[in-house]
Amino acid sequence: MKANEIRDIVCDNFKKSNKNHLIITGDRGIGKTTLVNSIIELLNTSEDKKSISGIITRLDIDDLGNKKIILKSTLQGDWIDMAVFENGELIVDKHAWDIVAVKYLSEVIESKAEIVFIDEIGFVELEFESYLNQIIKAFDNKHVIAVLRKMDSDFHIGLKSRDDVYVVDVEDYRKRR
Repeated sequence: MKANEIRDIVCDNFKKSNKNHLIITGDRGIGKTTLVNSIIELLNTSEDKKSISGIITRLDIDDLGNKKIILKSTLQGDWIDMAVFENGELIVDKHAWDIVAVKYLSEVIESKAEIVFIDEIGFVELEFESYLNQIIKAFDNKHVIAVLRKMDSDFHIGLKSRDDVYVVDVEDYRKRR
């Protein structure tokens, strides 16, 4: 099944669900971010265009081959280093998560955006209660489109089990090829 076909089916099913939030989950590399980007593009070009702001977290590899986790708010232009891999170990910048990430997500929630997107909520985010509290605040106050790494943490399970959330596992659509 092609990406736009998946997007159209997901959007149609989400609308029919009458839920406030869309969670997209799946294993690494399955196409979660591609699907979210496609949905955001569709929302930005539709007749009833919605204002959308969000937080993007991703794995980056610099010119020297060093891996790091970076974060950016759509309201702020710069990527911020959140964690680096040194000798196979993840070194997390606690200040960046507790202060910068919380501030950025708070700004997105307080903005005039009708929809907040968060791409992605994975294992590192689970270490920072203040950041998780901001995620809950987003779900309590805005419409949210969130990408969740496929994992069974209490936080992930809690988000997916909310009555106002529609959950899509991208793997279910990839299997229909």
